[in-house]
Amino acid sequence: RYNYQDDIFRTALTTNQNLSISGGDQTTRYYLSGTNTYQEGIIDATSYNRQNIRLNLDRTVANWLNVSTSTSYIHSKNNILPTAGVASYGMGVLMSWIQSNNTDSYYPDESGNYPKHNWNPVLRANPLEVIARWKSPEEIIKYMPSWEDNMGIKNSVDLCCGRISFSSQWAD
Repeated sequence: RYNYQDDIFRTALTTNQNLSISGGDQTTRYYLSGTNTYQEGIIDATSYNRQNIRLNLDRTVANWLNVSTSTSYIHSKNNILPTAGVASYGMGVLMSWIQSNNTDSYYPDESGNYPKHNWNPVLRANPLEVIARWKSPEEIIKYMPSWEDNMGIKNSVDLCCGRISFSSQWAD
């Protein structure tokens, strides 16, 4: 019998760093903050990483005019794996593992070839092969500025600059 639990799951680490400064004088106030978050997934080969920077500025231009701006930049990367069925097939790590027979070996041979499920090699993936070879990165970059004056006009924009991408493929 084979126990694949240690080959599929791991103890995942999460780190979070924050830094902020604020200050100003009678006419100008500012707040600047930055955050970095990294999370390992509990399934091997999965992770999430995000950086965020925020700047808030308030300025009294004249007795009758105050101007405020807030801007935020977010960059995130996500490495994900399918966990359940993909297109109604058992391509996911967890579904394949749950439905696998623990008397069969799913470890690669000397050449690096992964065996298929003996009872249904077409409809079920090898969970260890999915972890080793499936690549599905996601990257999101967002820039969100806004500004306001004391006349009650508030403007905001939600811009996605750079790229938002999602792709799934077997790695070579």
